[in-house]
Amino acid sequence: MQEPKIPPNEDLRLQAVEDLDILDTPPEDAFDRITRMAARIMEVPMAAVTIVDKNRQWFKSRVGLDVQETPRKHSFCGHAINSESLFIVTNAKEDERFFDNPLVTGGPHISFYIGIPVSDPNGYPIGTLCAISDEVRTPTETQKVLLLDLAKMVESELKMRQESTTDVLSGLMNRRLFNDVAQVAWGQSMRQKKPMSLMMIDIDNFKDINDTLGHAVGDQVISKTGEVLRSKMKRASDVVARLGGDEFIAVFPDCDLNHIGKMANSIHAELDDALRSLLSPLDHRFDGASVSIGATTMSPEQLSGGLSDMVIEADRLLYESKRKGRDCVTVQQAA
Repeated sequence: MQEPKIPPNEDLRLQAVEDLDILDTPPEDAFDRITRMAARIMEVPMAAVTIVDKNRQWFKSRVGLDVQETPRKHSFCGHAINSESLFIVTNAKEDERFFDNPLVTGGPHISFYIGIPVSDPNGYPIGTLCAISDEVRTPTETQKVLLLDLAKMVESELKMRQESTTDVLSGLMNRRLFNDVAQVAWGQSMRQKKPMSLMMIDIDNFKDINDTLGHAVGDQVISKTGEVLRSKMKRASDVVARLGGDEFIAVFPDCDLNHIGKMANSIHAELDDALRSLLSPLDHRFDGASVSIGATTMSPEQLSGGLSDMVIEADRLLYESKRKGRDCVTVQQAA
């Protein structure tokens, strides 16, 4: 098996992937529509919009594929991002690069693959639009042209997504805007010599909610969480955002340990009630719908380490809440 070559600009390419803030995000109709069209145009059972991460290819959208990701070293898309345009394999079972690839010898039993690299707004290839079949195929010129057009649509969606500062589902600011606003709040706390607190919030068992009740209900959970979090931000200086998936983050300038502890417990109780009211009528297994929270406070002197230190500490405390069995709050002054 021939593994994909690493592009010469790999560090910059991976930074572009990170900057897009798209990995491990829920399905989006805009991408799913394109994937469905790709499968129909190519007359194949499988198609995907993929993002090639450091060690994996992750499917932002997929049709006919059961898994969410595969190892990069096995991926056809890892080869495709190195191509100028179309990367076509008409019969993988007889191709010396792929005949012994696990994705050929096992599921999804790839025979035919066509992939087009898709780039971020700065031109770095971050993934592909691809179509796949378990039968040998040769694409027509018309199919190639149409697939190229769809790949441009994927790039347009990525550009619009990157330029947006609001998370569509939650109505909160997204990670990109949060980083900028939170840095300003951190700088002000440093100059004013006031403490600052940071909170990480995670919806418990969110994957089970999606798998059991469907992504439409999962979207409602994200929306309801955003609604509650917005209502709890009482001061103009308080900042809350959706990091992606089921994770949220909030910053509270001029906020000591006592205040952040009360705030974290209040948010925990309100979110538990809101999610239970939303989910328990749909499935009794979610009578205990809940969230886990980790929060920390840093003194003005501790803030010199940077905002990233606060994020790391709050994330550690969130993990501690998960370790305790979820549905709880862990608050601690930074050491």
